[in-house]
Amino acid sequence: MKRFINWLPMAVVAMFMMVMSACSDSSNSDVEALLKTVPQETSAVVVIDMGRVLDKVGIEAKDGELVLPAKLKEAMGEDAAAKFEKMKGVKTDALVVFMHRKTAVVTGYVSDQEAFRSYVKDEMYGDGGEWNAAEDNLDVYRNMAVRGDQFWFLSDGVSTATILGWANLKEAESAYATNKLVADLAVVEKDLRFCYDVDRVMQLGKLDMEQKMAMQMMQEMFVRDMAYSGGWLDFGKDEVVVEVRSYNSKFEAAEYVVELTKIDASLLGKLPESSNFVMAFGADSKMWATLCSAFSEAMAALTGGSQDNAIVEKVVNAVRGLDGTVMAGAEISPVPGYEPKLMALVETKDASAARDVMNLVAMFVPEMPAEMSLTTDDKLVKFVMGDVTETGVDNLKSYFDGKLMAVYMDGRFINELVGGADMAEYCVISAETMDCMTTRIKVKNDGHANILEAIAMIIAQNEKEITNPALEEAELDYEDILR
Repeated sequence: MKRFINWLPMAVVAMFMMVMSACSDSSNSDVEALLKTVPQETSAVVVIDMGRVLDKVGIEAKDGELVLPAKLKEAMGEDAAAKFEKMKGVKTDALVVFMHRKTAVVTGYVSDQEAFRSYVKDEMYGDGGEWNAAEDNLDVYRNMAVRGDQFWFLSDGVSTATILGWANLKEAESAYATNKLVADLAVVEKDLRFCYDVDRVMQLGKLDMEQKMAMQMMQEMFVRDMAYSGGWLDFGKDEVVVEVRSYNSKFEAAEYVVELTKIDASLLGKLPESSNFVMAFGADSKMWATLCSAFSEAMAALTGGSQDNAIVEKVVNAVRGLDGTVMAGAEISPVPGYEPKLMALVETKDASAARDVMNLVAMFVPEMPAEMSLTTDDKLVKFVMGDVTETGVDNLKSYFDGKLMAVYMDGRFINELVGGADMAEYCVISAETMDCMTTRIKVKNDGHANILEAIAMIIAQNEKEITNPALEEAELDYEDILR
């Protein structure tokens, strides 16, 4: 289990090892040129500004060699740090990752071809092999290929014919020329920017019919004509921000079926004071009516046009009575034996509608466990789990005010779920307008210059831990026992 959990940090470390270099000039022209070698049938494209990223981590390049900050060296250990400092030959001003069918491809530019080839052969793989010359000046070494000053790294083997096709791609046939979101990736100045084709991702995801139907139903209910999605990620001193937008086939803002209203932040006063997790979204009768209509149509399609379903009718009638904010607050811990506390609130048009909603829930859950209760309080339906004796998390009021939807998680919650994430104070998923979803993760400084440096420290420490021979042997024994 631990081996699996640590695979992602290892992959990130491997990525860093491959792209570090002695050159960190920023150039949008390089990004543009690389995007012109991405085929138009790609399902996803990511651009990483490694110059910005390395600068934020505190890694410098002097006289053709990398210089790591002392605390990162210490976290990595001498062996791993020494390997990092031998990296040479790759420019960091432009790095593009794209999906070709089910293969992830990383491409960028080489600043020193001989240094790059030597590093790949002697340090990256170190198996004593030689570069194999293919046609049209393409050289291949296992999963790596280089032609002139451009390199490609493939997650699933190298096809020289395919790579040469990308290298010789006519601009008009590239994703850059045929996808406006891909072209925009060349000009947005963020640490990481991305876009993907919704239909292609669904096709490549090997979704079964039920999963596709569920996804299409959600698309009908929330984003009716979404064809693409795109956005960016940026690391700051105190927070990481991710912005995602949905687009139709004409690359215009996709139409959102559901319109949220502002959250009623006064409901925070009813939630457990000890809440370390709070979520809320603003909802009015128009939103619920829209969902009802979409749900009825979807169920009619699934049942062959029959509307004679008593349960569906009760669901629709109850949901039509909703009119307000949906909010839940909880004190949660994954520690075994811990008794969680939770209160969820759903606002309705009136007391009668609240009773309809409560009866509907009771119909699906006829026997509520002793530690759970479902009641109404005027226009509110309340679901309570655990002993919620203190209420009033009013300190979060300004945080939720003005939002359409938001999620709060403080350090007590996140730290117990993610090892090494004790710098996290809260995470928010908010929608200021329904054409843009923004995720923010706020952190304590904890002596780090920025969040990215803190993440680099966690990755370095994990890499050092999982390369411990004794630990590897102990893990293997544990896995054998599980088998």
